[in-house]
Amino acid sequence: MIKAIFYLYKFTICIIKPTICVLKPTIYIIDVQNHVFKEIFFITCIKFSIIQSYVLILKFFIKATLLIKSKSMQYQFYNYPFTMKKKYILFALALFFSAISTKAATITIGTGITSNTTSGYPAPYGNWYQGAKHQFLILASELNAAGMTAGTINSLAFDVAQVNGASLQGFSIALKHTSAPAVSVLETGLTNVFSAATYTQVPGLNNHIFSTPFIWDGISNLLVETCFNNTSWTSNTQTYWSTTTFTSSIWYRADNMTVCSSSIISGTSSQRPNMIFDWTPSNTPPTSNFSSSSTFTCSGIVSFTDLSTNNPTSWTWYFGDGNTSTLPNPSHTYLSNGIYSVALVACNAFGCDSLFMNNLITVSTGVSPIAASCYPATLGYCCGFGITNVNFNTINNTSIDGAEGYSDFTCQQTTVFEGASYTLSIGSSAQSTQNYAAWIDFNNDGVFNNTTERIFTATSQMNTSGSVIIPTGATLNTPLRMRVSADYDFSVAPTPCTDLDFGQAEDYTVIVTQNFNAPIAAFTFSPNPSCSGTVCFIDQSQNAPTSWAWDFGDAVGTSIQPNPCYTYAADGVYNVTLIATNTNGSDTITQAVTITTANQVLAPSCTPSTLAYCCGYGILNVNFNTINNTTPDAVEGYQDF
Repeated sequence: MIKAIFYLYKFTICIIKPTICVLKPTIYIIDVQNHVFKEIFFITCIKFSIIQSYVLILKFFIKATLLIKSKSMQYQFYNYPFTMKKKYILFALALFFSAISTKAATITIGTGITSNTTSGYPAPYGNWYQGAKHQFLILASELNAAGMTAGTINSLAFDVAQVNGASLQGFSIALKHTSAPAVSVLETGLTNVFSAATYTQVPGLNNHIFSTPFIWDGISNLLVETCFNNTSWTSNTQTYWSTTTFTSSIWYRADNMTVCSSSIISGTSSQRPNMIFDWTPSNTPPTSNFSSSSTFTCSGIVSFTDLSTNNPTSWTWYFGDGNTSTLPNPSHTYLSNGIYSVALVACNAFGCDSLFMNNLITVSTGVSPIAASCYPATLGYCCGFGITNVNFNTINNTSIDGAEGYSDFTCQQTTVFEGASYTLSIGSSAQSTQNYAAWIDFNNDGVFNNTTERIFTATSQMNTSGSVIIPTGATLNTPLRMRVSADYDFSVAPTPCTDLDFGQAEDYTVIVTQNFNAPIAAFTFSPNPSCSGTVCFIDQSQNAPTSWAWDFGDAVGTSIQPNPCYTYAADGVYNVTLIATNTNGSDTITQAVTITTANQVLAPSCTPSTLAYCCGYGILNVNFNTINNTTPDAVEGYQDF
């Protein structure tokens, strides 16, 4: 009989009146009444802003002679009294299950009555070659169906039909958790659990007691490896096996002394040796963990997946909007926009654990732009190509890569000013370069113009970013569709409607508003230096200037065009000034231009063309004596410097 025991017990107390919390840390007393003792617990106040649950841990010292009495417990919690009726017999049962020792059980995987031949594989004790390395995959679903839950694996036995050949030198067994649904390569990173300098097989069960028991998490697939290396060969001991519905065995056998360290594959099979595990179930509560299908949703629908270890048997989900679920993998629909915190309480016979993720889910069901005329498909996903992040003004969206194909994120909106400059960054998980492009449907007709509405392009980049100036003349105060595309470098450069070979397209919403700021003057020019004397200038001023005043610095030339070209009459260095103006003010910028027309070389007899640009090929820099010129790659073709 249990005379007395300390027991750690968890109560989940649901707070249904957030107004009961106090605003500063306070000490409160919880009295366990009608008992031979009174406990005092010191708790720091928590302010509840929404309906939540609070897991309270109470440590009881209970005498067994009192456990069968039926009593009530009253709690004073944040000045709000409530009664939780519990029969102490429930505590007695909990104490009983926590106090008794957990006994080991035998788990059988495979019941087939056929076996390998004296030269056939898989054969964990196969000496037809000097050495053999095997890996056998057992699915978590097979282990669960056989009665195994999370716990400790103490030993492994193979069932031998007939012993052939010699003893095995350096025989070892190693185990590993894996998510692989079938074997295709010899994996690394296994934990060695059994080693024998020499192992001699016997008819019937050959049980290998682990020197290091393996703790199985109850949810992962299990990979079992055997290996040995003899100095001579005989034949294979025959081991009973069963047929699986997937590739469950993989091996390497050879006449050398490096078999156990090799990753070479000799063969695979759906035949797998029968195995018997000695297993002790876990007597620990779960460790709560979960994932969500998305952290940002336009539809309000989010799926949650339980990832808790130690075999939970019950689940309570708190979605942060007042709703709950007891399903292990629920789907929940949020009805209102907002940011929601999510909690999971996972329990088994040995206790509970909770995980709270603050501000996990953002729901935004804003007004979407009009439908597009086309939606590019992903023709064949590969290798991480596509988009994993888009950052533009207040939009910062992380997503899966091209495996998900076209994605509509138009519920994610940002507001920009006409004429203002913003940085667009596009991220990818691909291990090779991609081509990128982006467009905004400025006239809101549902059709992306690949010339006038393209806001960004980049070639042969892993990740990319650049400046985007919102032009004047866009439809104002209306949701406009922004499309971002990425595809493999050797594919055709993305266009608004072209299906993508391996990458993907994503859509977002941009709202353009009138700009009431004065211009920020800026311009670019080329070439610099100019060998011909002619230089072309491009206005890059922000905040939508409506007039431009250029002074080309030679006391002669001026212009009121936004993007003029000018020819200088003499060599020299000229200070070019631009004054950009709108109704809100003006701004001035000056830059130096170099003209060098004297001592030019003779015209060449030919100028080679770039036939097909790809992948960043070309020249980026030439450094010779006093020449040090940096340029774009071959995308610009032949250049005369």
